[in-house]
Amino acid sequence: MKMDFSRELERYHDDYVTLLKEQQDEMRERRNCNRSRIINNIDKKYAISEKSFVIQGSYAMHTMVQDKENDYDIDDGIKIDENLLVNEYSRKLTPSEAKSLIHDIFKDDSRFKDKPSIEKNCVRIKYCEGYHVDIPVYKETNEGLKLAGKDDWEETDPKGVTSWFNHAVKDKSPNDDNDQMRRVVRLFKSFIRNNEKEGDDVPSGFIISKLVDEVYGSIDNKDKERLDSTFLSTGRRILNRLNKDLTIEHPVLEGKMLVDFGKTSKTEFFRRLLNDKIKEYDSNISKMSNTHYENVIKSWGILFNAKEEFEKVGKSFIGPSKLASENLVKVEKEGALGGYACA
Repeated sequence: MKMDFSRELERYHDDYVTLLKEQQDEMRERRNCNRSRIINNIDKKYAISEKSFVIQGSYAMHTMVQDKENDYDIDDGIKIDENLLVNEYSRKLTPSEAKSLIHDIFKDDSRFKDKPSIEKNCVRIKYCEGYHVDIPVYKETNEGLKLAGKDDWEETDPKGVTSWFNHAVKDKSPNDDNDQMRRVVRLFKSFIRNNEKEGDDVPSGFIISKLVDEVYGSIDNKDKERLDSTFLSTGRRILNRLNKDLTIEHPVLEGKMLVDFGKTSKTEFFRRLLNDKIKEYDSNISKMSNTHYENVIKSWGILFNAKEEFEKVGKSFIGPSKLASENLVKVEKEGALGGYACA
């Protein structure tokens, strides 16, 4: 019986990577509570309603992943008409003052883990459960949204970024539900999160999504249909791409960089991690001629630094008693990735 590792990787993705329904519901509830608090407490002159909020980031792109420490980041921006962003003397508010409008609504609430903080590009609210909500503040102009940054109002397009990614997923994913590329992004976010160490400068989900998008179109459609093939092929292509250039252009804003020259520590980390883990995986797989299903499970567990989770995945398919005895032989080889058959 010929087999590949797609079903196991899909099970790992569904059980240990993508957010479970109860987690999604809790994120949505927190977001809605914050929105209601802002609407009910901000000065009415700013005319804030449900339509004022801008869902964005991994929450909007549906690429949030599970975290053992509940360290989730929900981005939920708010836009205010620039003509209303003035003080009592009709002076235009600075970015810092605009962020203070939102910060002051939450600052005296003792239910949070820490007091809300004003960050470079948002107001951050940390919950005792571990996750936090980032609230970017935008002024709405005739030319589009401007983000309240550290010192100035910056060009931005959060809705454009979400639209770019959703269209890329739909256009490039080969499967019936048009979601394979999104799964790959989630897997790479989990891959990095599991393997990072304290002090590592890891790439954001936005950077990961852009790199996946850049290389995904060049992958053969047959590989795309298998989640194991498309994950490894994407990783190899991203590594080749980063070996040539560590900078990354913004997908929507012309001339703007996600990673610019001289500020490449995040992509340098990703390149090193891919290089080391792919070499380790290739070495493990190349040693397998007549092998056991258990060894294949272990190789993927090492790759993702999730040995226990992959062992549970293996047991869910063939049972714990057969995991250590099920013989597999390699039946085809393409690079270091092959199919396996029960012997």
